[in-house]
Amino acid sequence: MRRIGWLLALGITGVFASESINPKYADSSKCMPCHTEITKSWKSSLHAMSHYSKNELYRKMIHYVSKKRIQSFEQVEIRCAQCHNPHIASAVSDSDISDASFGIASEKMRKSLDQPFMKDGVNCIVCHNIEKIHFSDDPGKRGKDTIQWGPNDTMVGPFSDAKSPYHKTKSADFFKKDPNKLCFVCHYNERSPYRALIGSTGIEYQSSGSKTTCVECHMGAVKKGHAVQVDLGGRGTSGKIRELRSHLFAGARNSDILADAIDLSVMRKGQNVVVTLKNRTPHNVPTGFGGRQLIVTMKALDASGHLIQREEQILEARYLDKHGRESIPHLAKDVLSDTRLKPNEHRTIEFKVPAGSNEVIVDIKYRLIGKKWVEKLNIEDEMFKKEYPVASIQMQIR
Repeated sequence: MRRIGWLLALGITGVFASESINPKYADSSKCMPCHTEITKSWKSSLHAMSHYSKNELYRKMIHYVSKKRIQSFEQVEIRCAQCHNPHIASAVSDSDISDASFGIASEKMRKSLDQPFMKDGVNCIVCHNIEKIHFSDDPGKRGKDTIQWGPNDTMVGPFSDAKSPYHKTKSADFFKKDPNKLCFVCHYNERSPYRALIGSTGIEYQSSGSKTTCVECHMGAVKKGHAVQVDLGGRGTSGKIRELRSHLFAGARNSDILADAIDLSVMRKGQNVVVTLKNRTPHNVPTGFGGRQLIVTMKALDASGHLIQREEQILEARYLDKHGRESIPHLAKDVLSDTRLKPNEHRTIEFKVPAGSNEVIVDIKYRLIGKKWVEKLNIEDEMFKKEYPVASIQMQIR
């Protein structure tokens, strides 16, 4: 009974299959020769970095959570992998999962979690092997628990006439008619083990009433081109001109998507500067992973250009653990505060301008995780230490 209880707590009992993935279709290196442009753009995305071996923040978060919850690394990874590596069911068996729930991880299991298709992250055979989506707003049913895989020699996409000599093909309506349905398999909502809401992009989107789909921003405008970069002759449909979107999955670190996210304006009001922000997106900014921050900075300069004063406000979600201490999202029991911009929100922030100021500069920047947690988790990857520019305005003080 105790073993069953642990499995139920993990939310993974009875859902793992023993079917393995055919190496012929397992990772993106098999797709690259034909789908060269699509694969190259995907490689810059966080989808391609969703395995702990390629993402320092994710790896160190797993270690931190496993230490705090007295669980094995593998036990925490299996829970997270339901979205980070949804084909995990093809990598580990029911007995492996059961052992992990007791902190027992065999060398075989560790090797399984490092198989090529697992290390490849949310790769081609994840999104393009989904045959059906059984959407649920239950945060306990995300990732692999809301989808039905097709045979792993069959690639599913938007084109009903696609033909390939390398793999079977099938079309699915959700790629064109309702692409959000695919995104919300993982990006709808998420709760911590203590049931605190720590991710809600899909819920935020629905509250906005927007009709703009996720792919219109994160995969860009439709462009005409070839999905296949080699000539397959009569054996395939490589010569057809298709309506395609980029597979960059644009974010702060691999695109200029932030430039269109927020409108910034500044005006003088007595001794203050009033900064107005307008969120142009149909979700919170920041959204997704709860450690992200938006930093609004005001710098006052004298007539010689020397800095007189610097002030900032950080827009973020903050969390408390079960002991009432500030926490990373994945150990949160309660939300301490949430000052992120809501969908389509206008917000004003006032900064006092010191005497002797000749000019003010207002900057907005974005962090993938706050400085405090960069230091606490000992993050070294510059990708997570960098501040990404969003918008900037200079104004003379008269």
